[in-house]
Amino acid sequence: MSLYIKFTGDYSKLKSMGYAFQRLFAGNYMQWCSDGGEGELRVWKRGAELTIGPYINHEGSVLAALLQYREDDKPLPLKHNRVPFWIHCDTDEASLDDATHWDGHMANMNLWHDAIKADENTDDLPLYEWSQVPAKPKLIKDIMELYDMGWIEVADTQSEAYTS
Repeated sequence: MSLYIKFTGDYSKLKSMGYAFQRLFAGNYMQWCSDGGEGELRVWKRGAELTIGPYINHEGSVLAALLQYREDDKPLPLKHNRVPFWIHCDTDEASLDDATHWDGHMANMNLWHDAIKADENTDDLPLYEWSQVPAKPKLIKDIMELYDMGWIEVADTQSEAYTS
């Protein structure tokens, strides 16, 4: 089951919050894009959905991880002025546990490096199951602002309007 972010807010107030309106004519979709059209948050009227540029198809998991961090009263990790999100390639799970995943990622990279350096066959080498997709702190702030306003929530299935 795929998680997504359901938009429950007021579309008419998005423009005053700096979102730019677009009508995408292929399907007559209405969309509002953050930061005057330059941002990574997109609110879609059809499907009442919020998409996040770097996390397409993982938005619900990303918001769930942020909410869990907030509930656990943990500060967001920062690495090179980015929040290091890790996305599981098979399960859609999102994680902010950078230390655990970075060590696993590096061990896997070293395994591949050693095999390539020794000119060994890499066909059977495992891929690391997590990919790092860092986020700018402003993106996280913008997402949490919409959540705190009560305008977005994690939903566990795509809406009928979205899938029809």
